[in-house]
Amino acid sequence: MMDTPEDAGAVLHSGMVNGICMEWADTATTAEERRLPAVLFLHGWPESWYSWRFQLAAVKDAGYRGVAPSMRGYGATESPGDDASYNCYTLAADALA
Repeated sequence: MMDTPEDAGAVLHSGMVNGICMEWADTATTAEERRLPAVLFLHGWPESWYSWRFQLAAVKDAGYRGVAPSMRGYGATESPGDDASYNCYTLAADALA
């Protein structure tokens, strides 16, 4: 059973990203792993990074880095109060950051 980030071979991080505090799971735990090609997992409604726990483990086993953020308003990621903060451009900027 995979109930924690560690079960998926990942570590949870949080920090200021594109003006909000975001949470993400990352399978890279060393400098060498941070240089691996990355697979970015973006969830839909109403999910979080946790939705990708099995895929994170699979891509790590395949030799890739997996990164799965909790998008705006989900998980431990901040929820801005204004509707304008939830457009496709802002969400894309979050992913890029």
